Amino acid sequence: MPLTLTQVEKQAFMLSQDQQLQLVQDIMSKQVLSKAEEAWLDKAERRAQEIDNGKATLIDSKTAFTTLRANLKSKH
Repeated sequence: MPLTLTQVEKQAFMLSQDQQLQLVQDIMSKQVLSKAEEAWLDKAERRAQEIDNGKATLIDSKTAFTTLRANLKSKH
C-alpha cells in the first residue's frame, strides 16, 4: 500500500534542511509548466542572476511605492 501524504510529510521533515531543499527541487523540476509559467520562471532566474551579479539596482518597497504613486498621479 502506498504511503499517505501525512506519512510522506513526516518522513520529509526527518530529512536535513539541505535534503528537504533537494527534495523540493527534484519535485519541482519534474512539474510540467505552461509556456507562460516557463517564461515567468526564465524571467525570475534572469532577474536573480542580475541581482547576484550586481547588475540590478534594488530599491526598498517604500521608495518603489512612492515612485509608483508619483508616476500615476502625474499621468492623471
